[in-house]
This record gives sequence, C-alpha cells and structure tokens, in this order.
Amino acid sequence: MESKQLSTFPSWKKVRQFSPSGESLNMDDIYCSERVGHMASCIMGELLVWGGFQDQSIGSGYCLNTSLWNYNMDMDRWFRYKPFGTAPPPMSGACCAVVWPFWYIFCGHGNAGQVNNIYRLNLLTCTWETVMPEGNIVSPRDKLVSWVFEDRIYIFGGYGPCPYEYLWDKEEDIFTKEAWSEEKGWNNQIAAFHLHAQCWQHVNTKGPKPLARAAHTAVRVGNAVYVFGGRHKGQRMGDLHCLNLLDFSWSGELCCLGEQPEGRSWHTMARLNKNQLVLMGGFNTSEEVLDDLWVLHIESLSWSVVKKNTGYPLLWHTACPNSQGDILIFGGCMNNILDNHVDMAASSQIFTIRFEPFSLHRICLHILYKNLLSSQRDLLDLIKHHRKWLNLPIHHQDWIAARLNVDFELNRWDFHFPALAMHGPTLSQLTNIHTDGA
Repeated sequence: MESKQLSTFPSWKKVRQFSPSGESLNMDDIYCSERVGHMASCIMGELLVWGGFQDQSIGSGYCLNTSLWNYNMDMDRWFRYKPFGTAPPPMSGACCAVVWPFWYIFCGHGNAGQVNNIYRLNLLTCTWETVMPEGNIVSPRDKLVSWVFEDRIYIFGGYGPCPYEYLWDKEEDIFTKEAWSEEKGWNNQIAAFHLHAQCWQHVNTKGPKPLARAAHTAVRVGNAVYVFGGRHKGQRMGDLHCLNLLDFSWSGELCCLGEQPEGRSWHTMARLNKNQLVLMGGFNTSEEVLDDLWVLHIESLSWSVVKKNTGYPLLWHTACPNSQGDILIFGGCMNNILDNHVDMAASSQIFTIRFEPFSLHRICLHILYKNLLSSQRDLLDLIKHHRKWLNLPIHHQDWIAARLNVDFELNRWDFHFPALAMHGPTLSQLTNIHTDGA
C-alpha cells in the first residue's frame, strides 16, 4: 500500500467535512451518493471522485460541486472534503487527467450546456484553481476522453458545437451534426494542452482517423493510445483504433482475434498492465445496459471474455486502476438512462476487478489488524504500550494507527463501506471484523 496518501496531508485534514454530534451522524459526511458522468482518478492509492449527475428528483440534477470525495479501499471508508479556492461549477461528462501535483478537469456539461473550461486541483494544498489558457481555446464539448503524454494533455472527440477552425482541419477532421440540431454534433478532433505554455495546440495526425464519436474510451499504454467504441449518430460502435504517439499515426480500425464485444457507449476501459486492457459495461445500440467483462490482449490483438454477465449492469460509470492491481469501479446507471418513463437507477457502490492475488504485504497488514482488534480495544494501550506492535516498522504502525482511528471514529454507528468484488478476490473477509462481544 502507498506509504503516503492524500488523506494524510495536513492541508487535506484541514478541509475534511466530518462533524458527528451526540447520537446523530450526517450521512452526507461519510457516504458518497449515487451518480453518473462523474470524474474519478486513483491517486496515491485512493479513489478521488468529483461532480457528476443524479436523478432530477434529488434536486438540480448535478452533484454538489463543493464536495470532493476520497475512497480508501483498505480503510473501507469514504472521506468528504471541501477544498480551498473556488470549485468548478456543477457538471458531468468532463474528462480528467493527473499530472503531479495537479488533477486537471476539462470541458463537460453544466446547467448552461457544454463548456470548454479548465480547472485543476492542487493535490498538495487541496485547492481548486481555474486555468486560463493563453491564446485560442477548444470549442465546448462533453463526453470526450483525455490522456497524458510527455508535457501535454490530449483530448479526443466529444459532443457539442462544431470545433473552432483554428484548432482543426476541415479537410481531415469530421464533425457530424445531430439530426435535430444544426449546431451540435460529434467530432473526432485531437487537441493538446501544453502544460508549460498553458495553451491549446493543434495536433496533425496521419492515417485513417476514427469516426467522430462521444462517450467512448481511450487508454494510453506506453507510446500508444487505444480508442474503443462510443456513439456516432444513432450507432454505438465496437471498433478499436490505435494512435502512435511518436509519429501521431492512426492505425485504422484494428482487426482483433477471438469473440468480439458488441458496440457500446458510456462504457469503461482501464489498463490492467502493459499488455492487457479491461472493458466493462456500457450501453448498446438497442439501449440495453451491459454487464459484461472483457480483456483486450495488446500483443496478440485479441479479445477474451471474462464474464458475459457480472450481475452488475452499469453505464456512464468510472473504472480506475490503482498501484496495487485493483480496478475500482464507482457510480453509473443501472437501467436505460434514456427512458423518460422511469427514474434513473444510479449506483453508489464500489466494485473491484482483480486478476491476481493480493500481495503478501497487504494480506499481512490486514491479518495483523484483525488479530490486534480482536484482542485489544484500548487505542492508547494498543499504540503506546503494547511492545510487540511497537516492534513493527514505523510505516506499518502508521497504517494500523490510521485504520484504528477510522474505525473508532465511527465505532458507535458501525459503518463500513466495503467494495464488492465484480471479479477476483476481495478484502472484505479480512477487513470486516466480528469480535462476538470480545
């Protein structure tokens, strides 16, 4: 596990929102509510979540923009923060990227429609900042993708007004208008935000570009980016493309071996390792919510199905890999999001996908904690006076102390938020302790 986490930074402790009083507890302080179209990234072993959309019956429809959430899988806990600075306005469908020490958020859709703004969270100070690019800017859009390469953050595709002429090539790039709108549609534009110059740049590519699309996925692996699926007009596609980042050449649609996943949008694809990507869920052309799980093997360019039915249908969720081999899935819609006759069924559950056993180090820490908790209940005695635990390395002591602090903080209410395993092993049998009154 990470030796240092965001939740341990002094600046983050200052802005944590937690105020239990008497016998009551504000659930809004300890539990991230259901949502779709939110932004999420795993940073230093923790899952950071901001923004997104909820059912209209809950309120304005958009999640509270001043709340930033952090989920620690090994602690079974959500933490809510109210960062310093001015938060981005409420929105969904943006894209995000981590370039230490900042978490960038680009574009999205708010109460006034698509936007083209840039915001970033300073992860050291837990402070929101508005980024004002030099020169020309990209057109407003949402449901786009992003990736980081060298000193730039790249965006591709999305839905919204036609891209501005100075950042795209009318002869090469495609803008497909929506049938009911002369102003909005899908694009296949690539633009780069130069981190040092703080400006947008046009990107010249070669080779056959993918069709314009939105609600697709893109994952960078080394010097290449893999783009899969997305919506173009009334079609939800299942095509795979590769962009070589050394010469910016498109591969054209790749022909893959094995059974193929059906076309979809609002799905996720996450990097498992340098040779495997994991595809999960989405929304097909028949407007069905998918609950399948696939692996793309990059070297052999082949698909393999892991599960045709996970039992957890989701669309417009997030899937974020952490440094310990877990893919954390959060949020999403469990029914037809376009059906106006039924309420949107959004998820607030954390799911995990894992293809390997947990590390021995991780298992040992949880076993130590389990045995420790079953034999001791006095925190001061445990940490200050129990010699055998003080013989542990200091970072192990710190982890156990942090876990104890979290559990004792909510001891009267006995709240735990364990992740459910969508595939692979789970920590729940180690972290959920039952002492039977001991």
